[in-house]
Amino acid sequence: FDTALSYSRKYGETTVAAALAYALSGDLSKWDDQYDGSVSILLPSGLNFTVAGGFQQYDLTDRNDADYWYAKLGYKTQLFSPGITAFAVDYGMWNEFELNEDEAQSIGLAFVQDIADWGTEFYIAYRLYTLDREGASADDINTVMSGARVKF
Repeated sequence: FDTALSYSRKYGETTVAAALAYALSGDLSKWDDQYDGSVSILLPSGLNFTVAGGFQQYDLTDRNDADYWYAKLGYKTQLFSPGITAFAVDYGMWNEFELNEDEAQSIGLAFVQDIADWGTEFYIAYRLYTLDREGASADDINTVMSGARVKF
């Protein structure tokens, strides 16, 4: 089972959102308990921040518990008349999820342009993934993705 609490409130022109979650896998997985949380803040200037983290407790005696950490810095503005433009950079770190001593990282850049009259957001993003694994060599992965999200 899992459960979550979420919170969202405006303080003047500043918006704050937060969430906490807990999951228990039972017999379905090698981990036992999982805890996660995040906080996001959107300032009136368009500057926004997100931090998140969590960990899994493994039910196996030979496995270290895993954890992750994530942070994002973003900016929203109206550069063009059709809608909001958003930029973001983020960084994430995952430790010991697959194997003991694994360290994975991700760094990303994103651009989103909203076209309000079409109910559509166009986006392009770049992401670098790295993995440090004891006794193995893994190439870094560079990805670029683009697309559109249509809301109707």
